[in-house]
Amino acid sequence: SHRLRLTVAQLAIAEKSNEIPALQPMLETLPCLEGSVITADAMQCQQQAARYLTQQRGADYLFGLKANQEGILERAQVKLPQDFFPCEYDTGWSKEHGRLQRWRFQRKETTPEQAGLCGCWQFIAVWRARHYLRKGKVIKQEQEYSYYVTSLACAESTQGQIAQIIRGHWNALENGSHYRRDVTLGEDASLISGRAGAHVMATLRNLVLGLFELQKHGGKTDGYVPGWQRKMRGSNALTLIKAKN
Repeated sequence: SHRLRLTVAQLAIAEKSNEIPALQPMLETLPCLEGSVITADAMQCQQQAARYLTQQRGADYLFGLKANQEGILERAQVKLPQDFFPCEYDTGWSKEHGRLQRWRFQRKETTPEQAGLCGCWQFIAVWRARHYLRKGKVIKQEQEYSYYVTSLACAESTQGQIAQIIRGHWNALENGSHYRRDVTLGEDASLISGRAGAHVMATLRNLVLGLFELQKHGGKTDGYVPGWQRKMRGSNALTLIKAKN
C-alpha cells in the first residue's frame, strides 16, 4: 500500500524459484483489485503478470523495465532516448536522507502491439539526480535513467499522477519496507536461517512496520515512539505491537 506503506500480503518464495511465479498466488489472497494500480519491479514485467492484472483482475499495472525484457526496453529507448530528454514533469530539488534529489519524467504513447506487452499503453522514462551532502556541501553526484511500462492510458492519467505512482512505489517499498526491515529492524544481521523461522520473523517485522504507520497516520506515535529510528530498539518494537488504538 503506497499511501500507508503497509504490507497487506506476503508469500514465501519456493525453494529453487524466484518472485515471478509468486506474484499471482499472492495477489489471489486479496479479494478486490479492480481499479487499483499494481506496481512492481522489473522482474515482474512479464506477459503473464500483465495479462492476469488487466484481463482477470480488472487492475492496471506499472512495471519497471530493464534488460530482462530486452525487446520492450529497446522500443522504449527508441521512443525516449537519453540524449534528448524533454521534461514533461519536474519535481524540483528536495532533501531526503541527507541528500538532494530531483526527478524528471517523460512519457510516450504506445500500443500493446507496438510495445510487445499485454495492455501496455505508455512508455515512461525517469531521470534521477542525487547530490550527497556533508556539512552542507555536495561531496558526490549521481544520475540515472530508468524506464517503466504501464497499462494506464495517457488520457486517463496525468504525468503528475504517473510520477506520484512511481515515487510512491519507491518510498513505500525501498524506503518504507526494505530499508526499515534490513537496517532498522536488523533483518540483514539476523542469524535465523530456517525457512519457518525466517517467515515468522518477516511477518513480525511487517507487523511492527504496519502498526507504526497506522499509529503515525492516526497521530498516536508521540510519547512512546521517538520518531522513526534508523536502529529501532526491541523495546520500541514491542511497544508498537502492544499498543492499543
